[in-house]
Amino acid sequence: MAEVTMPRLSDTMTEGHIAEWLKKEGDKVEKGDVLLEIETDKATMSQESYDTGILEKIVVPAGQTVPIGTVIAIIGNGKSVSAAAPVGAAAPAATPTANGATKAGPEGTITGGGAAQPPTATQAVEPGKVTQSASAQPVADGERVKSSPMARKKAEEYGLNLASIKGSGPGGRILADDVEAAKAGGTATAAQPAQAPASPTAAPAWGGAAVTGEAPAPQAAAQPAPSAPAPAPAASTADYEEKELSRTRQVVARRMTEAKQQAPHIYLTTEIDMTEALKWRQTINAALEKDGGSKASVNDLIIKAVAKTLKKVPALNATFADNKIRLYKRVHVSFAVALEDGLITPIVKDADQKALGQIAAETKILVDKARKGKLALDEFQGGTFSISNMGMYDIDSFTAVINQPQVAILAVGSTAPKVVVKGNGDTDNPEFGVIQAMKVTLSVDHRAADGAVGAQFLLELKKILQNPLLLLV
Repeated sequence: MAEVTMPRLSDTMTEGHIAEWLKKEGDKVEKGDVLLEIETDKATMSQESYDTGILEKIVVPAGQTVPIGTVIAIIGNGKSVSAAAPVGAAAPAATPTANGATKAGPEGTITGGGAAQPPTATQAVEPGKVTQSASAQPVADGERVKSSPMARKKAEEYGLNLASIKGSGPGGRILADDVEAAKAGGTATAAQPAQAPASPTAAPAWGGAAVTGEAPAPQAAAQPAPSAPAPAPAASTADYEEKELSRTRQVVARRMTEAKQQAPHIYLTTEIDMTEALKWRQTINAALEKDGGSKASVNDLIIKAVAKTLKKVPALNATFADNKIRLYKRVHVSFAVALEDGLITPIVKDADQKALGQIAAETKILVDKARKGKLALDEFQGGTFSISNMGMYDIDSFTAVINQPQVAILAVGSTAPKVVVKGNGDTDNPEFGVIQAMKVTLSVDHRAADGAVGAQFLLELKKILQNPLLLLV
């Protein structure tokens, strides 16, 4: 018998949400078969089986979120169904909170007395039975509706029934954009309130509430209480709206706070004349289009130029941890992609060795997978340098927070025409011209490198982008 546990799929993951089981109980499973899809704080990933046998028991059904290490399924020889392990079995023990209360695991309660209290009659559940979480999925025709966490949240906010919305994601998975479109087009039906459970046939002998949580039937007919004036209705509007942070947003908030607290940032800004680079890009794109390839964006051009620069200035192709600097021989450039509830940084590996057309095709695939939550672990972890480009939002310049443990990140602004003095500016009749100017700001971890190293990097990057034929060398 083999236990399948919730794996750690990223360095920031503490719990996983089971999006969908791709195998059902009783199915034969081979080593390497995809068992299920797991939603993490970063993406939705497929989890393979490490064992061969029969999927005897699914302990944690789709729609549940459990800590890392929790037993979620049992694989055996099929001769007997193994006992289900309780959800949260691997959860940490109760820990004291700041006010002296004790916070227990998923099944426990928080009390002021220090110890977790056992569930009351109204809280009791069957042993081994998984209680449905708030993120559980709607059901249509007996099957779970596949949808992203943001889609479920928006559907709940709008009061829409997910089962009536057509999904555009992989396998018909409903995305947040689908919910927005359904709301705007009025194609989705309103969510129906859950039916109240039927009253128990008899109250418990001790006269308390039934396990279902309903109040016991009255012992005698009560006289109606005198009518009282109805309370004034609450205000229909508020001065603000509170939103719970998604798992992705929580990780972004924590990591950015840590980066600013732990890494002393220094910032260096320069302006690059992109006139020749943009002309060269047009020529390259004409050739790529003729061959049926993906057109290169300005960001693709910058990725290539940064990769070439890092080979010249390897001090920034590094990470810093445990008071040690690790200098990498290979150049893996991360680039920021905005998501619905945060951002993620896919990686172009060995970017210095790839042609611009190859980088363009690769980034297009990575961006699409990132927005669908389908990035594999090695597609967004292991970068050695990051780029954050806000040029498409018409931002002139900005500073970016270092993506630890990397030691530097390049913030890229928009490219715009600018009048400059050409030739000898000291003459009485200077010559003016127009260039395509782009500002970039380099953030450097001062623990790992000094400003002079950052300046050297920007000088080399500027030289390459202003003489784009150097990208071919």
